[in-house]
Amino acid sequence: PFGVREGFGVYLDGVNLPNEVYRDYDSNFVVSELDRLLSGHGSVESHWQGPTETALYVYGDSNAVMKSLVADFLASYPLCRGARLIDLTPA
Repeated sequence: PFGVREGFGVYLDGVNLPNEVYRDYDSNFVVSELDRLLSGHGSVESHWQGPTETALYVYGDSNAVMKSLVADFLASYPLCRGARLIDLTPA
């Protein structure tokens, strides 16, 4: 519901990783794995692809809980190397 959920963006580096990472790993897998790990607490609800990075927008019940649920995956999956996590706060 509006005004109750929290969110953060996962910004994947689209230009500085080795070419084989972009060839061998898939951002669609990142989305499905984040959704699996966040089950019951949140989900990836949108994305944006720019010239140098791709953003995945995650919303759910608690940024702290959601970030802890996905931390190990983000730290270990090669396509997530160097990803930035930015809290999304209302203006």
